[in-house]
Amino acid sequence: FFYEVAYNNVKLDSTKILQAFELAGREYSLEFYSIDSSQARTLHQRFTEYPKLKTQIFDEINLTDQPPQRTISWNDAETPDIIIQNLFTNPIESGQVVGPLPVDYNKYIVMKVIDWTDSKALGGIQAQTRWNEVTHKLKNMKASAIWTNYCNNLMKHKKIEFDKKSFIKIFKMFEAWLAQSQDNNQSGISLNKKNNLEDNNFAL
Repeated sequence: FFYEVAYNNVKLDSTKILQAFELAGREYSLEFYSIDSSQARTLHQRFTEYPKLKTQIFDEINLTDQPPQRTISWNDAETPDIIIQNLFTNPIESGQVVGPLPVDYNKYIVMKVIDWTDSKALGGIQAQTRWNEVTHKLKNMKASAIWTNYCNNLMKHKKIEFDKKSFIKIFKMFEAWLAQSQDNNQSGISLNKKNNLEDNNFAL
């Protein structure tokens, strides 16, 4: 059904394919922060007010002693599509700041490019393989956006009603499971506090 509703209806601009093809050999080394929507609004406002000082503003973010680092390439399967689109649509230079980008509910990513390497596709077969991979990924990303929009519209103005007896049964099962998980509660709470520490320390 996904292919019928979304994938088969995707039409790609050859210019967009070429742009992604030219950048698909890059691997970016990044510093990044994960922030919430309130922090993202604050940061976006600062970037809008001082567009030429984005790098300096990023470096002044006070979430951790050192920002986390990671590398991202075109074929990273677990990297959100919005990050891939922002890194591989137009050339990004070292020191450039990207974001904040929404990656989940109340979760944004802001990144600074430290450096990047490029592996060019050489020869006919290699170039054709990369072209096909780029085309397939772009089509999948666009199809995913169409599918998400379709699912959102499908549930729009609709509500889910639970059968009372079934709901009580599910609640009792959950209650029993929760009682068995008492030993893990303290460690879980400690972990959540540690993960939230960055957000609590946010300052610009």
